[in-house]
Amino acid sequence: MPLDRFSPEDRLNTLILHLRTHCKADTATLWDHASLLGIPPGVVEAILNGDMHTLHAELQQVGGWPILASLLAYGGGLAADLDVLATAQAEYEEISLGEERRRMSITAQELHQRGYRVGRRPRVPVEKVTDPKGVNTFPELVNALTLLRSSRGDIPYRDMAARSQERHPGWDPDEHEPRSHTGLRNVVREGATPKLPAVLAFVRGCGITDPQVGRSWAAAHARAAVHLELMHSRHPPRLEDTVEDWASRSPSGPNPSMA
Repeated sequence: MPLDRFSPEDRLNTLILHLRTHCKADTATLWDHASLLGIPPGVVEAILNGDMHTLHAELQQVGGWPILASLLAYGGGLAADLDVLATAQAEYEEISLGEERRRMSITAQELHQRGYRVGRRPRVPVEKVTDPKGVNTFPELVNALTLLRSSRGDIPYRDMAARSQERHPGWDPDEHEPRSHTGLRNVVREGATPKLPAVLAFVRGCGITDPQVGRSWAAAHARAAVHLELMHSRHPPRLEDTVEDWASRSPSGPNPSMA
């Protein structure tokens, strides 16, 4: 997981654990050095428990960052060098922002400045992972629909059910079948092989009104249905087969109810 997905509490706790491991500072040693430095028991207990919220609250009562810094930098304690100490201070200061921190985001550049090694993972555009043209199987269809709903802000299923009733110009009226919130949940359950009207109801529920986009989802469903039929067919099609040729040899053929 990228570093910017971790909270400053997580990162500060990890820094302290790293220092303790590096210096082999067991519990008894930490208590001894804290006692020598006059650090209150509540601070030490929070460190040992990995509870950075409590640690911050305890430190605020006794002087804040300088108290923690004295333990981190103490040569007989955790012995942090200046770079690690600066990184820990930056994390502590971000914790101190409290509610204001929610309006801020930590960037890869800021993490790099703190001394972290930050690897960049390629981010796949939302448009690509929700593009029905890349769907060929039912698992891919279910995944794409799940991501489509997520990209629209995880619309509540009851709201989606209401939207699925709306009719839009250019959509096939024969494939317009509204679904309940339970029915829409079933469209994206694990292992689902939903019927086409249910898929289109889900797509409409996500706010898709363009009939061309709807036809792309219908085509994706058709490919998934054919793939499923091939998986279970005793008469797989030959390269030169038309759909009619394959259907004439196979008692089941492409399942009309799935297409």
